[in-house]
Amino acid sequence: PTSKVNYFYALLAMVCMYGGMQGLNVVSFLQSNLSAIGARKTVSPAKRWKLIFADLSAGVTVQWLAIILVILFIRFILQVDFGPQLLPAFLTGIVGSLTGVSFGMLVSVPKRLKYSAKTALVVAVTMVFCFFAGLMTSGINYLVEQKAPVLAWINPAARIVDAFYCLYYYDTYYQFFLNIAVLLAMSLVMFGITIFSIRRQRHESL
Repeated sequence: PTSKVNYFYALLAMVCMYGGMQGLNVVSFLQSNLSAIGARKTVSPAKRWKLIFADLSAGVTVQWLAIILVILFIRFILQVDFGPQLLPAFLTGIVGSLTGVSFGMLVSVPKRLKYSAKTALVVAVTMVFCFFAGLMTSGINYLVEQKAPVLAWINPAARIVDAFYCLYYYDTYYQFFLNIAVLLAMSLVMFGITIFSIRRQRHESL
């Protein structure tokens, strides 16, 4: 085992969380005050959840393809080990990307914030998550987990890094699937809040 893998795992977590840009676009292009596309979608007869699902499917697909290519590059070109099986690493990237996209959707809900402000918020929060997941300083994720375990468990980047670590260090999948379950729960909660908030948005005029 080598501590260098931590930086690659944290880098992958950052790529997953930057899926928030996809989620940001999905919701922003449904808001009439942010784009002409949003205005046209708002007055269309299509149900809001169908529009969200269609755009979300496209955004998540693009993000999934990106994370799979990154994992393949890091594994076979840079020779960074993910343990004996590569498929669980793909699963981690896919679920992590879904979490990132859901996070971006949640950030984009407030109508009063401009698109540039929402973009800055996604970048800033992602970098904070990744810092405490060990992207800049090796071992800080372990320190947070020891001193403030609750903060570690609600940090999606830390859960992504830990999922990759489980594939590298452990010969069982219990901890790995626990991390996957936490990420899926985070995605579900953020997606649910987003859908509920968007459906409640109304306009007096466009």
